[in-house]
Amino acid sequence: MKRLALAALPVLVLLVEGPAKASTTTPADGSNAPAAAGASSPAQPPAPAAALTVTEAAFGTGVEQRALQGRAEAFPAAGGRVYCLTRVTGGPAQPVVHAWFHEGKQVSEVKLAVDHPSTTTWSYKTIGAGQKGSWRVDVLAADGAVLKSASFTVE
Repeated sequence: MKRLALAALPVLVLLVEGPAKASTTTPADGSNAPAAAGASSPAQPPAPAAALTVTEAAFGTGVEQRALQGRAEAFPAAGGRVYCLTRVTGGPAQPVVHAWFHEGKQVSEVKLAVDHPSTTTWSYKTIGAGQKGSWRVDVLAADGAVLKSASFTVE
């Protein structure tokens, strides 16, 4: 009996089918939308990532135990620190930035970690005697979007 090596024989297989058809399984809700074979309901899109929300941005002369001290909207020009306390929800793992502006010009930027779904964080700026006028802090998301703006004055 003679053996043939299959590898040496060319094989040509043609499958002939009619026009392609899409599966038309009717969903359980009776709609006309096609459903995946074996699926009992249409697939739901993935939920979007939680967005950060700033629930508070306020100014004061200090922070103790995550509480703002000396809350105010105007500060003396004698110099000293002004703190911006921010409460953020919707984290974690999405830093925010405090962008400090004096008379419309950005003078400082502080990146702050948001490590929990609800976080209290802050930064401060030391105000010099010659820095009277209007001040603003923009709280920015990681992509640069302004989440909240808050203003104070130095008199």
